[in-house]
Amino acid sequence: MTFLEAYDQDLLSEGGNAPQPTLQAGGSYTSFVPQVALATHIRPLQFNGFGVSSFRYYPAFSQALATNYNIGGGVSAKAGRRTSMSANAGINYAPTPLYALFAGSATATATPPDASATAAAESQVDSLRSYTSTTSVALEQTLNRRVALTALGNVSRTQFLRQSPGFTNMESSDAGGRLTVTASRHVNLRFGFVQRVASYSEELRTSEQDLEVGVAVTKELSATRRLTFGVNLGPTASQIGPAVGRQFLLTGDAFIERQIGRSWTARSTYRRGVTYVGGLAGPAYTDTATVEAGGFLNRHVDVSASGAFASGRIASQLPTGAKFTSFMAFATLRYGLSRAWAVHIEGLFYDYQFDLRAISLPGVPDRTTRSGVRAGLTMLLPLRADRVAR
Repeated sequence: MTFLEAYDQDLLSEGGNAPQPTLQAGGSYTSFVPQVALATHIRPLQFNGFGVSSFRYYPAFSQALATNYNIGGGVSAKAGRRTSMSANAGINYAPTPLYALFAGSATATATPPDASATAAAESQVDSLRSYTSTTSVALEQTLNRRVALTALGNVSRTQFLRQSPGFTNMESSDAGGRLTVTASRHVNLRFGFVQRVASYSEELRTSEQDLEVGVAVTKELSATRRLTFGVNLGPTASQIGPAVGRQFLLTGDAFIERQIGRSWTARSTYRRGVTYVGGLAGPAYTDTATVEAGGFLNRHVDVSASGAFASGRIASQLPTGAKFTSFMAFATLRYGLSRAWAVHIEGLFYDYQFDLRAISLPGVPDRTTRSGVRAGLTMLLPLRADRVAR
């Protein structure tokens, strides 16, 4: 459980009021975030589940509300020495899921529901609420010591509680496969294909075919440090309704991660591709970049910081453009009082801009710059601790 006292530059989007393009109101609020996680197993099955919510009280509006609810779980199993299966599902009740643009997530279906909980609460742009459900399955077959074949499938749906002009419900699904080859101790090769379809309305249905080839390389720097980098590239063919037609793109992603000492890690990623976000009038062609780092200063203090940038255009609005840009930064300093208690302070900043000449989102300003600071106390309460034989 986490208790927060916070100050925010713009409360209008959170306090149940639609933001105005020329008006922002700063102020404080109190937040309570309960979260529960469960992990257990009944051989050969393993189960996990989670639930998280966020409740806030705004003195400026004399209003208390729940900003989001998230619940989900999954099961995995080993079927023999070389076969493993997993299935996960979750549902997220949150504000308009445009936060996915700020976080730079690849697709709506690729974002775990528990991971989106924090992003949804911290990156709101209006008071319109929606449900997003996700289901994913995977089957992995190890062919030999060096080769593994994986089949993947995802289904996602975003539905708004009330219809509003400019905001669109979305359904998407994808299926594909990936072949992973361990070329050597430090080099992995990957070959994959994904077929994805999405529906934004009766008039707009899209399809996409991705082919990718990738490599990941790990270099041992010392006994406690390593450097890992990789790149995936491939052609993408997308069909964006009758107005845009068929488009061919070169898409891909790259990353580099370095361990610094025993506890510090720095990571940077870049992705160019097609992004599916509920609320927009269609898929978006995006370029996203993220940088993050974190580690322990000593036994009691750890810090983390991250930044993300995204720019793109709504594919269904071509050739006019419908461009957007967004930037987000987040930093946290935490001090552990004991194994069960910790205090922390965190800061948030984001800026986004939509080209409203091409994108019509009622109640959403064409540009917002927002920052905030929060201080809180977290309590960890184990419901059960497994005993370890000595």
